[in-house]
Amino acid sequence: MIAFQSAIDELMERKLVSDEKTMISPVMLLNEWLSDTLSACKAAVPELPATNKGTDELNAIFRKHVTK
Repeated sequence: MIAFQSAIDELMERKLVSDEKTMISPVMLLNEWLSDTLSACKAAVPELPATNKGTDELNAIFRKHVTK
């Protein structure tokens, strides 16, 4: 966990001192975590119950917070 937080802190520091166009090399620890997390989510999808919920509530939240 400490290595993960350090990787995030280092990436944030690099982004802070770089301009928007600067290419920053990937952080392998973070990329591996992201890949593993996406794989776990994809594997869990078939186990989730099938529900069809409307989008009215999400649309209301979007309009309230984003379209001010």
